[in-house]
Amino acid sequence: MTAVRSACQILERDGHQCVACGAGGVRFEVDHIVPLAAGGSNELANLRTLCVPCHRRRAARPAERP
Repeated sequence: MTAVRSACQILERDGHQCVACGAGGVRFEVDHIVPLAAGGSNELANLRTLCVPCHRRRAARPAERP
C-alpha cells in the first residue's frame, strides 16, 4: 500500500477532521500515535489525522509509549 493510499484511508476513517481538536476543512498531516523511533509502526491502527497546529504541538511533546 502506498503512503498516499494509506493517508487517504486514515483521513476517511477519521471523518476528514483532526482527531485532537475536531477541525475540518484545513490542511491535515498523518501522525504516528507511537512514533517509529519509540517502536511504533506504520500500521493503520498507529496512524491518525491531525491538523497542522495539533501535529506541531504533538511533535513538541515526548513520545507516547505503548
